[in-house]
Amino acid sequence: WRILVIDDEIELLQIIQKQLEIAGHSVDCALNARQGLKMLNATRDYDLLLTDIVMSGEMNGLELASQAMRLRPDLRIVLMTGYARELENKDQLASPELSVLCQHALKKPFSCEALLLKIQRTMDS
Repeated sequence: WRILVIDDEIELLQIIQKQLEIAGHSVDCALNARQGLKMLNATRDYDLLLTDIVMSGEMNGLELASQAMRLRPDLRIVLMTGYARELENKDQLASPELSVLCQHALKKPFSCEALLLKIQRTMDS
């Protein structure tokens, strides 16, 4: 699959990219949500968006996911976070779809196996 990964922690971004490429996926990366949104607009063939929720910059991962769902309703999305409290306020989210994404977010730190399993299950659903 072709996967767009967005995280503002460059070391983690590089680790995830390498793990996904070893597993046979084509991976593009962005360091912030704005850059990721530009890439989504420019390239229509992403199968999955993997984005951190909490990032520096004017847009967070939830806002990015919301825009990505409008732009590409067929795009699969996986959220990841190191901040469990970000998931506690899911009642305030703009859509039921975002709420579901938050309920199923990958909690950092996660193993390579957990990441690959999450992506497989998301793509199979």
